[in-house]
Amino acid sequence: MKACVATQVRIQAPKQVGKFMSEVLVLGAADAQDAIILVSPDHPAPNGNKLH
Repeated sequence: MKACVATQVRIQAPKQVGKFMSEVLVLGAADAQDAIILVSPDHPAPNGNKLH
């Protein structure tokens, strides 16, 4: 399954996630049941475009 999600790259300092260092932040929001829903575009957009 292919999916497109919104991420933030070039964060000031890598973050440790478990035993891994990450330089990408995947964006999400909690729904009414506190499940995390990944932020994704409604329409195709070129990879690397800025979020506004």
